Parts: sequence; C-alpha cells; structure tokens
Amino acid sequence: MLFDIDTIDTVLVCMIDRHLGNLVVSLSSVRAIIEHFQGKDVYLAVDSAYNQVVECIHGLDRVIQYPRREMYGGNILQRTILYFRFIKELRSTHSHAFIDLQGGNASSIMACLSGAAYRLSNSSARRSYLYNIKVDLPIGKHKVHSYTEIATAVGATIEDTFCRLQSTESRRISLNRILKLHGRNSTRQTNYYNPCRCREYSQAMDNCWLRRGDRLAFC
Repeated sequence: MLFDIDTIDTVLVCMIDRHLGNLVVSLSSVRAIIEHFQGKDVYLAVDSAYNQVVECIHGLDRVIQYPRREMYGGNILQRTILYFRFIKELRSTHSHAFIDLQGGNASSIMACLSGAAYRLSNSSARRSYLYNIKVDLPIGKHKVHSYTEIATAVGATIEDTFCRLQSTESRRISLNRILKLHGRNSTRQTNYYNPCRCREYSQAMDNCWLRRGDRLAFC
C-alpha cells in the first residue's frame, strides 16, 4: 500500500480516456478502489460521452463529467470556460488522493490542479513529474493489467478483471421501445458482433450476454 488509508477521507478516480473500450476494462479496477475505500467519499471523473456507462456503479458519491466533446465544439472562449468549470468541480471535492488510471496529457494536468496531497498514476504517464506516487506497470500486457496494478498498489483487491455492465431500468425500457419499432423483442434471439480487436476482453452491456471471441450472442 502506497499511503495510509486512515489519512484519506476523499478519493478522486480519474479515467477520462476517449476510448470507450479502455473505460470498460478499467471498471473492475474502479469498483475495487470503491470497495477498498468503503466509507470514504469516492468520486469518478470520466468523459461526458460515457456517463451512461458508469451511472449504475454503486458506491460513487458523484460522477464528474469531463466535457471533451463540448469543448471541441466551441470557440476558444467557450473551451476555456468549460475547462475551468470542470477544474472547479474537481477541486470542490477536496480530494486527498487523486488516482489517475490513464496517465494521459489532460489527466496529468488535472492531477496537478486538483489540490490532492497524493497524486498517483503509472511511472510511464505523460508528465509523470506531476505525480508524487508512481506505479511501475507490466510491459507488453493488455491495458486492463495496467489499471489493476494501480488499483492493487493502493490496497484494493481484484478477484475478477471482467466487469459486467448494467443499465438502468429506464434505459432498458427505452431500448425495448426502439427494438419493437424494428420488429425485435426480448423473446427472440438476436446476434450481435463486437468490433473489439481484443478477443479476451470483449464485453457487453448485460449480464446475459455470452462472450465467444469477437462474436457476442444474446441468449
């Protein structure tokens, strides 16, 4: 363990990766961190485009949305305003620990501006000098192992690297309406194909999906 958990009251986990697949495979680590800091205030920062993916994760005090898409669509003034609003929301958490699973250019700046006493990421992160705690990562392995190494380093326990995603009841109802418009329903078998290049970590949004290489069958 890299720091004393008793000295931590608030934790901010940052995973603002623009790639949905990376966010999905990081969620087992995010959940392990939440469980490890049970009883503490835990916040999660993600790309605003993927807020729906994490809205059903239990134990989070708040999801902070990084407005990447909104900033790209605005002028320089609008981008600046949106960015500083986001930083203000980060700082409002008064986090003692900032755990950056991604270690990218943008997230490293956020770590620096967060005001957290402990700023943790991987040793090969962009602008690694902005972190005061660094974790060495395995070489040549899938990114899921990078996330689990960071989670394990803070004391979390990960028994399963697969994260079974779930959706809210309102979104299930909304999806069923769309499927009915196209003549589909939950009683009929539907085959789905996952474009993910990594066979081992292909995942789906419901716990009754089956993983078979790059082909997913709904049962």
